[in-house]
Amino acid sequence: MTEQKIWLSNDQDIVRHLINLQKFDGLWNLTDDDIQNLCHKPLKSFHSIITNDSIILTTVIVIIILEMKYDTFKTMWLFVVNKGRKRLIELLGDTEKLERLINDIKHQL
Repeated sequence: MTEQKIWLSNDQDIVRHLINLQKFDGLWNLTDDDIQNLCHKPLKSFHSIITNDSIILTTVIVIIILEMKYDTFKTMWLFVVNKGRKRLIELLGDTEKLERLINDIKHQL
């Protein structure tokens, strides 16, 4: 029998959980279950011509979810989102690629 984790139901707790899951380098590496709970879609359903790196895609998904769904808690997550964006720009090479990737993923949410 596999143990099923119960996902948080309180928005503020979800935001805190996501903040705690951010890695030191600014990226998020969530489990497939976490992505499914956040987006109601599996990670493998998200695609972009810019990258297929699951950690980059996961980080973009978390940033989009925080910005779109949890704007009320912006003061809590603003620093970690900025840190994540900065790291993504370093990995992708420029801001334009990051914005295109964010738009690609937004359309799939």
